[in-house]
Amino acid sequence: MEGVATSIANDSSTQPRSSRTRVAIIEDFPASREGIVRILESTADFEIVLVAASGTEFLRSAGSCEVDVCLLDLSLPDIDGVELIGRIKEL
Repeated sequence: MEGVATSIANDSSTQPRSSRTRVAIIEDFPASREGIVRILESTADFEIVLVAASGTEFLRSAGSCEVDVCLLDLSLPDIDGVELIGRIKEL
């Protein structure tokens, strides 16, 4: 699962703030992850800024973008989803 995390956002310091909701997706199951991406890409209301297959990948990449909402699998293989929520709050 290593190498799946993808930061999609550009440097926020040079980009104007979008009116769309910036979303991070943290899901280890590829079919679910890809389905969520497709659904959110089909609407103009959301901007996917980060996609990760594990909590560790998300935490490594989270500092590179601004996120409004995290869609988080609570049963991740490396970090319990509830624990990850606590760590996200500390960012």
